[in-house]
Amino acid sequence: MSEDQRPAWLPELDLRAVTRNSDRAFTRISVLHNTYRHVWIRAGLLSRIELNPGKRQWLGAYYDHGIADESEDSAYAFQIDVVGLHIHMIHYGVTELHGWIAAESDDSVRFKVPRTVPDLETFEWCRRCKGEKSHRVTTYCPPVDLKLYERLRGAKLVVEFGPVIPEDER
Repeated sequence: MSEDQRPAWLPELDLRAVTRNSDRAFTRISVLHNTYRHVWIRAGLLSRIELNPGKRQWLGAYYDHGIADESEDSAYAFQIDVVGLHIHMIHYGVTELHGWIAAESDDSVRFKVPRTVPDLETFEWCRRCKGEKSHRVTTYCPPVDLKLYERLRGAKLVVEFGPVIPEDER
C-alpha cells in the first residue's frame, strides 16, 4: 500500500484520544480505493456493531467518558451504516470484518463521521449537572458529511478491532 496512491479527499482520522478505552482496545477502519487499502479511522473501543442481516447494519464508537448529548446519552464520535458486514477472520485476538458503506438514497443521513478530530475542550460543560456528574455536551453524533459520503458510498471497508497488546509482549 503506497500512501502516494491515497486520495487527497480521504481524511486519516486518529480518534484514539477522544474515544473510549483506547489504552485497552483498538479499532482500525480501512477503505479500499483503486485496489489500495487506506486506513481511514483509528479509534479506541468500537462501542456498537449491528450485524443483523436484513436490518440496518451499522457500527460506531462513543466519545470518551464525560461526553454526552443534551439528553445525557453517551455521544458517538462516529456512526457508519454498512451493508454485507461479515466476519472475515479472527487472528491472534483481532477480529476482521468486511463490508461496504451503505449506498441507498436515504443512507447518507446516517453517515456521521467528523472531517477532523474534534477538540473535546471546545465542548460546552453541561449547565444542569454539577460535581461528579458534570460532563461536556455535544450532539449525539457528528453532522452528516455529504461530500465525503458521495465519495465513499458503496466503498468496501475492512474493520479490525481487538485488544491493545504492548509492544514488548508481541
